[in-house]
Amino acid sequence: MPKLTNQSHEAFAQSFAARRHFGEAAALAGSKADNLSQAGAQIYARPEVKARVRELADKITKPLRMDAQRLITEIARMSSVDYRRFHHEDGTQKGPHELDDDEAACVRGVDRNGRYQFWDKNPPVQLLAKHYKLVGDEGDGVNALASALADRLKTARQRVSAPAPRVVDSTPIDNQEDLA
Repeated sequence: MPKLTNQSHEAFAQSFAARRHFGEAAALAGSKADNLSQAGAQIYARPEVKARVRELADKITKPLRMDAQRLITEIARMSSVDYRRFHHEDGTQKGPHELDDDEAACVRGVDRNGRYQFWDKNPPVQLLAKHYKLVGDEGDGVNALASALADRLKTARQRVSAPAPRVVDSTPIDNQEDLA
């Protein structure tokens, strides 16, 4: 979609896509209304403005989106950090510009002395183990539900396959004399 022909609407769309605030976007678009939030909501209600905001927001957020494979790759990077790779042969620490993507993904930050701080390896390792079904989680709601359903199905099958109980005449006895 090309830019909007109305310059104030285009300015509103760009501002709202970035900040998601009606009042700020209306003010940056040049609105002089007393209630900027209400003015912004009225501008946003226009279909062409809404479509432009969606387009601009997609451009902003697209680089931030993460698909399942990228997520697994990031988790794998954090779980397989080798701390020896962060130093040169002579023992000095590599600079941030010398780290490859796998190494940089493992760095949480830098302490006051300039040494790298790393993410904890345990949570990513646990996530990968669960993803590849190497370990089970007994408290997992899906596993608990599946177990409960399997137990109920087993009980029902046993009931169906069991021989029918013998039926005894169920006529009520009125007199004690009939028993003798």
